Amino acid sequence: MTKRKVGPHVQRRSVVINIRNGREKVRKKYKSKMLSAFQEIADKEADAISKEANKILSERSDKKLESFINEFYNDFEPVISELFAPVGLKYAEAMRFIVEKEVDQELTADELAELIEEIQYYLDGAASQYVGYSKKFLLSALEKSVESVVERVESWRENRPEMAKDEHMTGIESLTAFSVVLMTGYRLKWYAVGKSCPICKKLNGRTVLKKTSFFNKAGEEFKDTAGSVAVFRQTKYPPIHKGCDCIVAAG
Repeated sequence: MTKRKVGPHVQRRSVVINIRNGREKVRKKYKSKMLSAFQEIADKEADAISKEANKILSERSDKKLESFINEFYNDFEPVISELFAPVGLKYAEAMRFIVEKEVDQELTADELAELIEEIQYYLDGAASQYVGYSKKFLLSALEKSVESVVERVESWRENRPEMAKDEHMTGIESLTAFSVVLMTGYRLKWYAVGKSCPICKKLNGRTVLKKTSFFNKAGEEFKDTAGSVAVFRQTKYPPIHKGCDCIVAAG
């Protein structure tokens, strides 16, 4: 019996599935650890803000709560880093081993040091972004009422850890792959492999040859049958939107 030939598109799809499956093993190992870190962050945040807000409710002193929110978040960024950075670094290290196997090369000592520096910069930025987001939306809620602040922060306690876990597991995986693939001399390709980001299909197959962006201009827009989205920052790797589970890999 003559063996059927497999078309190149089927071969490529098989390779991408293998890459996704290999990385998923690492993701599964670290999901609960990442979720636990962000749950502790959200609990500390909600406990402090809700306690102060409820104390102030009887006084009806919005200015006092505004001052507390500003002071709290001035000191909260190191707390986030203390809880998030250790698991983030370990996850990045585990993902690095996987990506090195994908390209069949290991990073040099200098390349590894550069990667660790890039991951630490990402982690620091994530902590800063978390604080900025929280402060912005709580102060906005305070313009309505003290009760709105409590409602917002308690909703974060329930929902934010899961969203933060997904966002940063994808971000750390993608940054690690981005750096390892390009450091070892390969092209980097964007693959829209997940069910949650049909709009990213337009990015599917785009490649870069060096440490540059898939989107070089802020405000660039791409469209899909699902709609359109404007990109307000340079995009080097996924996620490009909430729930995005695209990957970047050698291609």
